[in-house]
Amino acid sequence: MRSEQLLSASTNLFKRKMLDVFLGAEYARSVRTGRPFALVLAGVDRAQALDQIAGDEARARVVGVVAKAIDKHKRAFDLMGHFSPTEVFVVLPDNDGDGARGFAERIRRELGGSKIALPNFEYRVSLSFGYAFFHPVNNLYRDRNELLTQAEAALFAAASSGGNRIVAAARPPTRSPSNSKS
Repeated sequence: MRSEQLLSASTNLFKRKMLDVFLGAEYARSVRTGRPFALVLAGVDRAQALDQIAGDEARARVVGVVAKAIDKHKRAFDLMGHFSPTEVFVVLPDNDGDGARGFAERIRRELGGSKIALPNFEYRVSLSFGYAFFHPVNNLYRDRNELLTQAEAALFAAASSGGNRIVAAARPPTRSPSNSKS
């Protein structure tokens, strides 16, 4: 694949379709090695207003600032990209829920309240985070898609409850052999 198929031109982050590739590889690695991994989703709060007031270029600039902060805190083998135009995903190998929450808190603390000068106004950065983690020994999720769905729901909960929050994915009900066949 050519780089323009994998990377966003405006931010140089991996495109959303790469998340499926990353999650698939990390899920397989986790099952093979018995090591956990986490998925963190970071969303720019008040993104719709940012879009309406300042447009695509400003949105890309804000997401670029968020991505730079994440890049400073992530390890070389952590994987980052666009989840949506105003959301970033990070796949954190060898991390559980505590590691994912700590990672998100470092980013939130660094950027929270900082200001970015944009053409029409000054944007005060506020981020919401949702995260979920997978551990093959005490598996909470059926597959990587359920993990992703739960991380999305956590991000939505963080953003819809006022933003500037970190929310863990809800733990699915324990599955017994009798109810897991449906």
